Amino acid sequence: MIKCIAISDLHGILPQITEEFDVLFICGDILPLNIQRNIPKSEKWLKKQFSNWINSLNCDKVFAVWGNHDFIGESCYYDKARYSNILYKPTDNKIKFLDDESVEYIGSDGKTYLFWGSPWCKIFGNWSFMAPDGFLRIKYSSMPFNCDLILTHDAPNIGDIGVIQQGYYSGERAGNTILYSSILDHSPKISISGHIHSSQHGLNKYPECDTIFSTVSIVDESYNEAYEPLQFELDK
Repeated sequence: MIKCIAISDLHGILPQITEEFDVLFICGDILPLNIQRNIPKSEKWLKKQFSNWINSLNCDKVFAVWGNHDFIGESCYYDKARYSNILYKPTDNKIKFLDDESVEYIGSDGKTYLFWGSPWCKIFGNWSFMAPDGFLRIKYSSMPFNCDLILTHDAPNIGDIGVIQQGYYSGERAGNTILYSSILDHSPKISISGHIHSSQHGLNKYPECDTIFSTVSIVDESYNEAYEPLQFELDK
């Protein structure tokens, strides 16, 4: 069994996490809002403030995906060498971004866990990592069958997970149907996501699917820090 913490939609907020645990999962929208479209400033912030925060965490590994506000993420997605300079060297490879790929993690319990992540979202505006349904189907098809956990920025369209619950769009179903369909096909044990800040937090089970779901944004729809990081244990 490994101890895990999951967060999303930081938008520049680096929460204080003092406890000892094994793995942190970050489901995108990492960059501060005021520099999200400024690539040089974003790179500097990732190399300094963000990397220093990663290094301060009392955990073994961090797995992350980008979000639609992380414009620098697309340049890294298509130029893998940039990861080394911006994130991997400053953190001594403590963090790993999952760009529609899976990774095996050997826990402190000696067991091997399989994780998969994707930053891609359905189209809803002029943001990063927006893609049409056909493209999403291809990207999500790389999800392994029966993996232990998947992390995505977009929220799947199931139950309250895909529903905005605050603000002007309260009650709107905004979840990603293509992502949910892929989850049904591949049956991961746990699906964590962000993007819909006010969606259902905690660990949620729905009768139509065997997967456990959670959205893990730490901010509400007004971008105020409002939610605690999700803590849970994962076992084989």
